[in-house]
Amino acid sequence: YYMRLKDDFFDDDRMKLLESMPDGYLYQNILLKMYVKSLKSNCRLAFNDYIPYNTKMLATITNHHEGVVEKALDVLKQLELIEILDNGAIYMLEIQNYIGKSSTQADRKRQYRAAIDEEKKESTKERKEYIDKSIEYICMDICPTNVPKQQPKKKKLSIPPTLEEVEEYCRERNNNVDANRFYDYYSSNGWLVGKSKAKMKDWKAAVRTWENNNYGNNNYNNNSNTSFNDNSNQQSKGGRQ
Repeated sequence: YYMRLKDDFFDDDRMKLLESMPDGYLYQNILLKMYVKSLKSNCRLAFNDYIPYNTKMLATITNHHEGVVEKALDVLKQLELIEILDNGAIYMLEIQNYIGKSSTQADRKRQYRAAIDEEKKESTKERKEYIDKSIEYICMDICPTNVPKQQPKKKKLSIPPTLEEVEEYCRERNNNVDANRFYDYYSSNGWLVGKSKAKMKDWKAAVRTWENNNYGNNNYNNNSNTSFNDNSNQQSKGGRQ
């Protein structure tokens, strides 16, 4: 394997820019060594099909410090002398100018560019498939389809209720409980129930207690209100549904 440099190689504007930079002559030397190293693999620089060269490996084969190699790669990419694919493969973009006969140079450059584009396409496809599979596995871990749906929690009744809420509940049950009387009675005693004067937990249960015992209906004697407190403690146990 060999390559030929044209007599005006160092007259190229990019070579002059390299030489004008601090350590630019080192970058040129690294470029030439990468050119030569890539000849055996069709001008594609990689350790093998699966392992690309990293800066540490390139520092070893070019005999330069890793920091210098890293800066050189960045500069060479900006000058479009090399292209580094997502899979780490490095293509030497100008090397087709220095090998073979001049009559076939344009054809070789087109074929070389096509090879780069093909590898890019394959690399992008493989990366997309990998990402899609990773997302699928993550979703299986985080959002398994066999997890039972949680039942919605029952809305906790507010204590005290509004008069409108009591009236609506009495209408739903179609009972004879006087909602105004019920509301006034418990409002006056601070919404306490039972002989122990415990805080009411379920006003609907209290309505059902009144309903079951005919408290506070239109036919009930107003003088018997003293019995409400003694019997309404049933609602604290749930009452009859």
